Amino acid sequence: PMSAVLSPVVSAAVFAASPRPPAVLASAGDLMVHLVEDSATLDQSLSLRHRVFGQEWGAKVGADDRDEFDDLCEHLG
Repeated sequence: PMSAVLSPVVSAAVFAASPRPPAVLASAGDLMVHLVEDSATLDQSLSLRHRVFGQEWGAKVGADDRDEFDDLCEHLG
């Protein structure tokens, strides 16, 4: 389910790993969306993307679900 992408547990882990909390772009209840600002948070975001699309939705994705656009794009956490 799409709600897994915005899990409050993942958001809490992302915030705890950040030196300062990132600016929240949107929120709904306990869910918050922000831009990824560091490599550790990007790794967590890509891991979640892999789990949701590869494992839960059955999409054909690589081992870490990275592609040529990841270094050029903003990512949401």
